[in-house]
Amino acid sequence: KLLEEWDDPVLEPWEVTRGSDHRARWRCRECGWSFHTNVKDRTKSKHPTGCAACAGKVPTETHNLALACEESGGRL
Repeated sequence: KLLEEWDDPVLEPWEVTRGSDHRARWRCRECGWSFHTNVKDRTKSKHPTGCAACAGKVPTETHNLALACEESGGRL
């Protein structure tokens, strides 16, 4: 599952360990967002990092302040 998101141009998954500080590039299999984070942060057992776009933490074409204002009918 995690290997499906590996999109790093520098190293291959077999060249790092799960505790590596290497800041790899990943591509979310759900939304296609490309992001960088340390390998060890994606593989830790408690609260591993995931896609910030799916979590609503970065603006995207389908999740941003302008759309939220439009969808709220001007309440924001």
